[in-house]
Amino acid sequence: MEAVSMIGDGAKSCTLLVRFEKRYPVVVAGLKSDLKYGDATTKARALKRAISLVVNGDTPDFRDLPAIVVRFVLPCEDLTVQKLVLLYLETVYKGVDVFGRVPPDAALVRDYLRKNLKHGDEYIRGITLSFLSRLKGNSDLLDRLVVESVLVNLYHRHGFVRRHAYSAAFAIYLWLPSGHQLLPDLLERVEHELPYERDAAATRNALFMLCFYARERAVAYLLANGDGVVDKWPGTVQMLAISLMRRACQCCYLSKKKRKKRNRFIKIIMSILSTCSDSNAAVIYEGAGALVSLCSKPVEVRAAADAYYRLLCSSSDKDVESTVLDRLDELRISHSDVMNL
Repeated sequence: MEAVSMIGDGAKSCTLLVRFEKRYPVVVAGLKSDLKYGDATTKARALKRAISLVVNGDTPDFRDLPAIVVRFVLPCEDLTVQKLVLLYLETVYKGVDVFGRVPPDAALVRDYLRKNLKHGDEYIRGITLSFLSRLKGNSDLLDRLVVESVLVNLYHRHGFVRRHAYSAAFAIYLWLPSGHQLLPDLLERVEHELPYERDAAATRNALFMLCFYARERAVAYLLANGDGVVDKWPGTVQMLAISLMRRACQCCYLSKKKRKKRNRFIKIIMSILSTCSDSNAAVIYEGAGALVSLCSKPVEVRAAADAYYRLLCSSSDKDVESTVLDRLDELRISHSDVMNL
């Protein structure tokens, strides 16, 4: 370990700690040998060390590392190695050479991703889909066959796979320049599957996609399944639904034809507040705030005040209590005729 202290004109002292010993030729040779010929445990340890070296800015001669990983590490079926391979692809692998050209091993990586998306192990499918959802800049790893495999996983029997499939499809649709061409009927698929979805995280991801790209479809689904928000949906989905209703209702003020829809949303929010347990403090807080911002009728104002009072009684956090008291004071000022009853 080596420490260097530097003081400039008017600057504060700064200590630089050099973590690794500068024996890169020895380290690199050992890592490459372990990646090529080691067992699963050895490959995992070597790949973890290689990723650490590159991410920390210590860049020894790793020019042939992508080829070694693709040839010798990708075929390994060990779950730990698989997770590290995806981490390597996300953080280190560039998908292009020094001249900006797509290397030949990119085809092997795409084939690896396609096989993972059809793997019999749900965990392998899930973590691969999760990796694809974070793949923003490296679109060279995606082709039509990979995208089609993502769509197939929207219908997988396991909720863990479906929730990540929705995230991956959303990311491809958002970040890939040709995403809309590769997934022309994505929103229709999501809209069709959403009423039958039973996994909480998958429901949230699917509804978020509709909210982002097709708000009217999300609103139509919410109107058709309003009872499910109260009876079946968990807090994360209720939070998203409240946010959607709040934005949709704010647009309704300018149109008399949509007041009926706004009133329906207000009833749904009040139903959420009446059935939500005290443990879902965030849902109660957001629901009360939505009521206050969307309606000034005495019934809704009292419902919001009751919700804030529930938060005061159930929370022991001083910051939460201070925030809720501020909201109640705002209600007292803006709706004094109702709050004084």
